[in-house]
Amino acid sequence: HAVNDQVIWASGQKGTWVRSTDGGATWTTGRVPGADTLEFRDVHAVSADTAWVLSIGNGAASRIYRTNDGGLSWSSQFVATDKRVFLDCFGFWDASRALATSDTFDERFLVLRTDDGGARWLPIPPEHFPRALPNEGMYAASGTCLVTRGDRHAWITTTAEEASRVLRTADGG
Repeated sequence: HAVNDQVIWASGQKGTWVRSTDGGATWTTGRVPGADTLEFRDVHAVSADTAWVLSIGNGAASRIYRTNDGGLSWSSQFVATDKRVFLDCFGFWDASRALATSDTFDERFLVLRTDDGGARWLPIPPEHFPRALPNEGMYAASGTCLVTRGDRHAWITTTAEEASRVLRTADGG
């Protein structure tokens, strides 16, 4: 995720994150403590100091962490407690408001929302979404399955054997 032409964050396997503050000329690397087995598939930053990473996997492997000090320390903001949850990606409108999405289960979508910078990630009621198709999911690659724009618009791409879809909201959830 590029904050601007100088500040760039990326994430990867084994709890790894990387950051450049000079347009990619040099990089700082690190691992989120206790996340050595996690695969970070999405990262969002608002500055050289503040960023979030999202890991994929079933249940407790689906997590969201935040740093406010350029990666020196990380706080856990969300850990899935339901083994059916498989986070795929997140999208931010600003430093306070964001959505995160999971693959579907029980014919419903699980989309989490925060309005407080990730201190709480709460599910949007499932009746706000159409019924999920059998085995419908999202692409957990590079944070591309959920896009936010403006103050409240968001799009989520899905795929299933039956069809692929784009879900859209103009009111933030």
